[in-house]
Formats: sequence, C-alpha cells, structure tokens
Amino acid sequence: MPTEPSGSDARTEANLTRLRKENTDLRRTLALYEEAIRRLVLENDALRGGAAVVFLPTRTMPASS
Repeated sequence: MPTEPSGSDARTEANLTRLRKENTDLRRTLALYEEAIRRLVLENDALRGGAAVVFLPTRTMPASS
C-alpha cells in the first residue's frame, strides 16, 4: 500500500529534480564548448597549413522549452 512521501522524501525528490536539470544544463554547455574547440582546431590547422580560413556560420542550440 503506497504511503504519502515524508518531508525527507519530498526534499530528496526536489534535490534529484534540481540535479537532473543541472546535469542537462551542463551537458548543453559542454556541447557548446566542444563545438567551439572543434572550430578553433580546424581554424588553427588551416592557418598552420597556410590555407585560407573560411569562417562558417555559428551553429546555435535550440532553445530549451
């Protein structure tokens, strides 16, 4: 028979929800940094190789709902 969550259980659920959101936010931030590093590596390789650098438009992440 299910019981009503105690105050401690409610706090635990609130913490888990907050941590999941933070984890999602951090993953999005990491993806942005990965993309920036990837572009810098490509530009650096092109410059070191003497090639002309063609700047690509910045990719944007879709807004979270």
